[in-house]
Amino acid sequence: GETALPDYIQSMIAKDNYTLGSVNLISAGSIPEDCGALIICSPRNDLSENELSIILSYMEQGGSVVLLSDFGTGIRPNFDTLMAAYGMEFVNGVVVERDSSYYLTTGYNHYLLPVLGQHAITESLMQNGQYVLMPQAMGIRETANHRSTLNMFSLLTTSADAYAKPGAMTATTMEKEDGDIDGPFSVGALVTEAANGGDTKLAVF
Repeated sequence: GETALPDYIQSMIAKDNYTLGSVNLISAGSIPEDCGALIICSPRNDLSENELSIILSYMEQGGSVVLLSDFGTGIRPNFDTLMAAYGMEFVNGVVVERDSSYYLTTGYNHYLLPVLGQHAITESLMQNGQYVLMPQAMGIRETANHRSTLNMFSLLTTSADAYAKPGAMTATTMEKEDGDIDGPFSVGALVTEAANGGDTKLAVF
């Protein structure tokens, strides 16, 4: 149930000298040995237990995963397990900004312009004075307990005035209400960990 990668993203990946291919973990049973990174793009359904096991095994050997996740895709316990295995969790709800410096000026305060964190991934954006637009994003938080070998990086961060609205799909107002969750949040995060096969990486947006 994944979304196809847009053509312009495929073109950018190709310009970086990567070859794109697809893998069906249900039938393949493993991730190809020459896989430099596994991209999971806007899945509508949860992973199966077997798919989760295959991905975790790949990551334990130094594999890299990029997870692009949409809001409102339902309960996905196996994706939650994948995230938790690397010290991250999603915050239930659409993130809303109250600081006008960090959302689109047209008044769509759930169309975020997050702060760029210092990292090689964001370096060229910062040097060129570019922004990242994150519409209808979920928050990402570091879990309270995780192993000390994980290195956590916030790549895209809201202001401290942001909040998450769990009932956004049926809400009658985007103003802050009881039950909304206080920020700040990451909306793009990276975790790395040294492994036998190299550095494991999990990037989530």
